[in-house]
Amino acid sequence: MERLPNCRWNKLQMLDLSLNNISGELPNQLGTLSNLTYLVLSGNKLTGKIPSWVWALRKLFILELRGSKISGIVNEDHLNSLADLEFLGLGSTLLQIKIRPDWIPPFKLQTVLLESMQLGPEFPSWLKSQTSIKLLSMANSSINAIPDWFWVVFSRADFLDLRYNQISGTLPATSEFMAANTLLLSNNRFSGTIPKFSRNISYIDISSNSLSGTLPSDLEAPQLTGLLLYNNSISGTIPFLAVLIRKIASIRPICKHADWRSSKLPRRFLPIHALFGYSKPK
Repeated sequence: MERLPNCRWNKLQMLDLSLNNISGELPNQLGTLSNLTYLVLSGNKLTGKIPSWVWALRKLFILELRGSKISGIVNEDHLNSLADLEFLGLGSTLLQIKIRPDWIPPFKLQTVLLESMQLGPEFPSWLKSQTSIKLLSMANSSINAIPDWFWVVFSRADFLDLRYNQISGTLPATSEFMAANTLLLSNNRFSGTIPKFSRNISYIDISSNSLSGTLPSDLEAPQLTGLLLYNNSISGTIPFLAVLIRKIASIRPICKHADWRSSKLPRRFLPIHALFGYSKPK
């Protein structure tokens, strides 16, 4: 990064070096980036720890470091200065997030991408205050339980991905009131019956759980294009089969999490969301 063009660092607002082959550690010092709002270094071969100057970027609203070998500990002291942060992407790294359960962040995140990290076994309680989240990806994060407040706090999220954890419990009866259009909960330990889902839902993957009972008889999901229920213990008939035949031409696997072109998320986030999509987190 020291080889970047000579410029006035305090004028720089966006720095995106994603999807390259950049290796080595981030420099310990890098000019005065007082106006940087957009730092995207994902999809590289970076190693080492996150230097202190990153945590001093007070105007930062996008921090995207996924898909690298960056290591070290991230705690509340690092995040306390990032009051404008809206996008946090630290997934698929060697980072450890160790934050006090009672910490209340100064920011209001809209996107949290923490897949393939050791976050569990408990769901991070510091996210309880983040009621503005639209996209949450915490697949393959060693979580074995989610609190009751999860379904309330993230009821307005468009995209929820908690696949490949060990989450037990039942799906909430209030599922039909959630705003999510994509719900990915496969490869967990959910049990009980399948509730009625929201009319807004377009893709549901609750395969490979321990769900049982019959399917809801009054499923109304005019936008539904994907429904994955395999490897459960569901019984009875398919009361809405005729609806499914009309609505689902073919049930397809997820390749890129979702169709970002139809996303309702702020446009400035869309290119970043498309950087990584995993059919199975590694």
